[in-house]
Amino acid sequence: MLFMGTVMALVLSSCNFAGKVMPKKEKPAVLEVEAEHTSNQLEYVPVRSADDSLEWGLMDLEGTLLPDVALKAEPSNVVGGIFTMSDGHGHLCYYTAEAEPQQIGGEYTKAGLFYEDVAPCIESGKNYIQFIRKDGTVVFELKEVDGKPVEWVGRFHDGLAPFKAGEYIGFVNTEGSIIIAPQFLQAGRFSDGYALVVDTVDGNGKKYRDKENYRINIIDIEGNTLEHSFLATDSIGDRVSEGLITCSHDYEPEDTLPRIYKFVDPMGRTIIAEHTDYRQLTNMRGTHFAFYSGRGWGIADNQATVILSPRYDEVVWLGEQSAVVCLYGKYKFLDYGGDQLSKSFDEVISLDDDVHFIGRIGSKWYMLDELGTIWGEGQYIIKHNPGDDVIKR
Repeated sequence: MLFMGTVMALVLSSCNFAGKVMPKKEKPAVLEVEAEHTSNQLEYVPVRSADDSLEWGLMDLEGTLLPDVALKAEPSNVVGGIFTMSDGHGHLCYYTAEAEPQQIGGEYTKAGLFYEDVAPCIESGKNYIQFIRKDGTVVFELKEVDGKPVEWVGRFHDGLAPFKAGEYIGFVNTEGSIIIAPQFLQAGRFSDGYALVVDTVDGNGKKYRDKENYRINIIDIEGNTLEHSFLATDSIGDRVSEGLITCSHDYEPEDTLPRIYKFVDPMGRTIIAEHTDYRQLTNMRGTHFAFYSGRGWGIADNQATVILSPRYDEVVWLGEQSAVVCLYGKYKFLDYGGDQLSKSFDEVISLDDDVHFIGRIGSKWYMLDELGTIWGEGQYIIKHNPGDDVIKR
């Protein structure tokens, strides 16, 4: 089934990186305000001047380098004004994203990013997970729940993060309160206020792989289980998106392939019916989704009207006005009329903020927006380092 498995030596110095700014396309003048770091907001990504360069910089999402910053190790993405980086001695440290980055907190063996203003980490010399604020102080520790050691914790979505204590998965909020007790064998991320979880029929987790002994349920952020659940043999998407879930019901005999998919709501009602072209479906994004027909990938809207015919090798991203597709190994930004909005790229990577991209043409890298607009020239190699979604003890 498609349902996701279990959640799911540093020196700051002056160098030739410092102060360089990539040329940018002109934008309308805006009122300048003091920068404010927002929870969950991706602000900078790592860059360097060449593959063999030993120095790293930080670039914002419009192609401008953070001035006077030269780092001796690869940093993570900057989220909420903070990034992580190795100290060269087997530890990770947190730093502020500013002209002279300042270390916050201590030294850590594992260090997540600051989603929803707290970060999960494991301090050096300790074997349990704790969450820290942006000043490095501890918000709460997550050592054990109901006498069972916490093995791992995932990233926050909708104010809740999954964690595994003993054999089961529960959810904790940003203040350390256990909102949903550990009781699930698998759990997806919360999205639109719901999460998909694998539960057992008889409470015997060791038998859950037997088709008669487990089910896929939908829970809300308070842990309530919706009446609708999926069969153990159904193929289910990884999360609710725009209020919809992709699924394909089991058919007899079981080896009848290919399956065909549809969209249902959390109550199990069919919103977009099965179709022979729906051999695979992406999550609904805004008012569009991508489908694989067996011949190629296409795009349809939420009325199931085909917008772009299924002839593409891949659909990388869907937005309100545009999509990123791959055809014959070339990546393009298209509007929903099929017109190409940008140059063709050899590679396109969608960033965590979901409206900016990294594009590569040959050996040159560019920062792009959702219309494929290029900010600056391809002077630097741009990386995407989102850190670990799961911190394991």
